[in-house]
Amino acid sequence: TAATFGLGSLGAGTARAADGGPLFFLFVAIPDGMDSSYLFDARSLSLTAAGIKANYLNEEPTPWVGTNGGVALATSLTAPLAPYRQDFSVLNGVVMAASFDGHDQNTNFMLTGNPFGGDSFIPHLNEMSGARTPLDYVQTGFLFADVANNGASMPLSPYAARSLVKKLNSSTPLDPSDPVTRHLASRYAANAQGKGRFSAASALFRDALGEAPRLAEILKKLSLPDPQPGETIDPFADELMIVGEFFKTGATRSAILTLRPENNDFLDTHGPEDARKSGEMIGSIAKRLAQVIERLKTTPFDAKSSLFDRTVFVVGSEFGRTLRQMERPIDDTGTDHNPLTNSILIGGAGIKGGLVLGEGDTRASGEVLSGAHLALDPQHLKAMGKPFDFATMRASEAKPEVYRAGEYLSFASIANTLYARFGIGEERHWAVERNGGRAPVIAPLLG
Repeated sequence: TAATFGLGSLGAGTARAADGGPLFFLFVAIPDGMDSSYLFDARSLSLTAAGIKANYLNEEPTPWVGTNGGVALATSLTAPLAPYRQDFSVLNGVVMAASFDGHDQNTNFMLTGNPFGGDSFIPHLNEMSGARTPLDYVQTGFLFADVANNGASMPLSPYAARSLVKKLNSSTPLDPSDPVTRHLASRYAANAQGKGRFSAASALFRDALGEAPRLAEILKKLSLPDPQPGETIDPFADELMIVGEFFKTGATRSAILTLRPENNDFLDTHGPEDARKSGEMIGSIAKRLAQVIERLKTTPFDAKSSLFDRTVFVVGSEFGRTLRQMERPIDDTGTDHNPLTNSILIGGAGIKGGLVLGEGDTRASGEVLSGAHLALDPQHLKAMGKPFDFATMRASEAKPEVYRAGEYLSFASIANTLYARFGIGEERHWAVERNGGRAPVIAPLLG
């Protein structure tokens, strides 16, 4: 069990909430590739009439105007989030792994900045001198990703969390001075001296064994009451409550909360019949996102602050969806994968809410597309993020002939903005592309 918890390397960054207290991170990950045109990146029905963009919601979107003057087009499905519009900002036209259409590659890109995987940014947020938590993060559900530095993470479910706490409270604590424990520690330490994978694994076992007693004592403090007989429990609300408990006890600084529609349908809507259910499915997603924000705002951390005051949150799917499919009628088409544009929400502690940044193209039926777009999407089945001017923090009407990642708003800039908020040094910041410079931080989000 100790090896499951593991430990990463210590770092020297610092970050605090406004009052100097701890800062947390919650990543609400929506698997399968959500069609963001059903929330904050909608398109006019004129595009449907022109045979360009499928729209099974069949409604004209309305402007969602940011305090910075940026404008998104929003559907009625965003209504549950409207009361919280100053608590988060909308980032549209976010380019993911532009050359890769797969779920795995784009989830890898979202977590590691590399479509082939590597180190996730989330454990790095725990690299804070003198304030490191035993677990880098906990995670509900599953994401298809190749993450190399998740040794200090823990899968989380309400049943498993409650069972673990009960077992810890009924078992004898691990004694570091016990001869068997000392022998194991010495063997792990000896085997960790090399440079290969065996040595790396031994180092994780060594660190986990050393950290296990502290983590066990922290986990014993979790307050996870069992449901009462006859009580109806919302599983998602239960997961939210447990994540909050992990934060408040100091077991972890970060959590990944995977969010699916209420009926657990898949958002990977390749078939027309599946695409017709997008409104229902994404409407339930919006309600649950509102539930996340409300839970953070109403859950006390201490006598003076809520979890919302101390938690930075990001909401995102691995990519968006295509406008339509080839050779399908506009009223009988599914949608395929689209990494050329995405919609990301970000808010919480120390993040400026109410902004709208970025924009996708294909806003009008006669719009002239850039050469860069057509090179990546010659059939024009996809919308693409417009170039982004990081000096003015606005979408640009420039139409470059060649795609260069540094000219667009991408998830690399979002990750670097999170690094900046958590005080993680620039040596960790993602490159905007291979052999490129660091992706710019989105400064207005940091107030």
